[in-house]
Amino acid sequence: MAGQWGDFDWTGFAAAPVAGCPAGVCTVVLAVHGNGVKVEAVTKTGTLCHTRCGANGRAVSCDVPWAAVHPQPGAA
Repeated sequence: MAGQWGDFDWTGFAAAPVAGCPAGVCTVVLAVHGNGVKVEAVTKTGTLCHTRCGANGRAVSCDVPWAAVHPQPGAA
């Protein structure tokens, strides 16, 4: 696919405009539904957080603050 989509830029979580980004992220999962992107992140300590983004073609904008998923995995 090289050259088919143009150049992409990586934006790390620390540079993202979304507040509450979890520290120590080791896994990220994206789920695309129409013009929306759900982002879930797992930290090295096992905390699961999520946010939502909007997508319009190749442009993705995230302005929903990160929030912890409740209940957390493994919670009784």
